Amino acid sequence: MDKPTFKMAYKQAYASLNDKEKIVLGYCYNCMFTQEETALMMGCDARTVRRYKTMALDKLKKALA
Repeated sequence: MDKPTFKMAYKQAYASLNDKEKIVLGYCYNCMFTQEETALMMGCDARTVRRYKTMALDKLKKALA
């Protein structure tokens, strides 16, 4: 897949994520927060953050495969 096609596919896949999945990815990858720090920011526990992160990454992988 060439770069422009990948970018377009990634944007579409990212748009399919729910708000909490987007927030978790933003905190974990853009802000470089740990899952525990992200959980504190979101007011939930680390297990919930891990679940959102796993679901989001799985959705992105499937969409880009």
